[in-house]
Amino acid sequence: VGPRVGNDGQRFAVGARNVVTASAEYEQYLNDRWGYAVFVDTGSAFNRRPDMHTGVGVGVRWRSPVGPVRIDVAHGLNSPDSPFQIYLGLGAEL
Repeated sequence: VGPRVGNDGQRFAVGARNVVTASAEYEQYLNDRWGYAVFVDTGSAFNRRPDMHTGVGVGVRWRSPVGPVRIDVAHGLNSPDSPFQIYLGLGAEL
């Protein structure tokens, strides 16, 4: 997400002056250790006008003995052919 330079064969992301993001998540624990989450994220990095990109996902939450573990599967909505992405989070969220 963000401005790109280069020809059609190779396009590279470059920095942007502005960033806008929004996120909503619902997290529910089923017992003391296990839970789930559903979420939607949207945002853009831009210089002049935002080109918003949105993704949705689901996740599993585990309160392990050494800290929280989060496994999420997400999919971008702007491009129907985009692959699913898997995210692993370990430790406390900042």
